[in-house]
Amino acid sequence: MIIIILLLSISGFFVSWHIWNSKKKKDHLTCIIGETNSCDIVVKSKYNSFLGIPNEINGMLYYGLVTIASILLFTSLPVIEFIPLGYILLIAGAGSAVFSLYLIVVQSYVLKQWCEWCLVSAGLSIAILIVEIFAFL
Repeated sequence: MIIIILLLSISGFFVSWHIWNSKKKKDHLTCIIGETNSCDIVVKSKYNSFLGIPNEINGMLYYGLVTIASILLFTSLPVIEFIPLGYILLIAGAGSAVFSLYLIVVQSYVLKQWCEWCLVSAGLSIAILIVEIFAFL
């Protein structure tokens, strides 16, 4: 189960990095399906930050921390036994999944635009939570 979380978190990191890199280079973030400007509109909207930090950076931080925690859990280092890392991951995963669902609602009802990259990230976040539930509960 930890390997699945690790693979999902690495994938999520690269999706978030792709969004961040496109914005940094001032490239248009194009969608594969649907309207070509849809992704660009979503990631450049006023909803693209939480506590002043862009969502793609929050995503990279979340997925990066899940990746590191998964590696630590997988290697079963003795020091990890004293830290309830699985439960911390579960709480972080729940927070990330709820925030992802909120952003899906914003895309659907407020912006009325879809960003496929954002939906992939949300799907990965929700998938991580589901795997964590089976792994740690």
